[in-house]
Amino acid sequence: MSAAKLVEVVFPHLAGMVVEEVAGDGSEVLIRARSRQVDAACPDCGTGSSTVHSRYQRRLDDRPVSGRPVSILLTVRRFFCPSAGCTRRTFAEQFDGLVDRRRRRTTG
Repeated sequence: MSAAKLVEVVFPHLAGMVVEEVAGDGSEVLIRARSRQVDAACPDCGTGSSTVHSRYQRRLDDRPVSGRPVSILLTVRRFFCPSAGCTRRTFAEQFDGLVDRRRRRTTG
């Protein structure tokens, strides 16, 4: 079984993500991931944008695997809202099904 398939089976909630690395030091599993999507929709006006403002990392706690804690280092992009009538200038992409806004644990 390929590494990508194994990640998909063990972590099905990451199926829509690009998993860049899975590392374990014996006591913890660390997963580096990012979105597959090219763009995101502004939460206020709904206009799509592919113009990236910046990136940052979120550390999420996930369910343990074989008794080991699992952390996800998620690269999040901030986008510019292109709509002139929208009051929001930038917004962060959201990961529905993986994590809720302002949470540090995955929804699973």
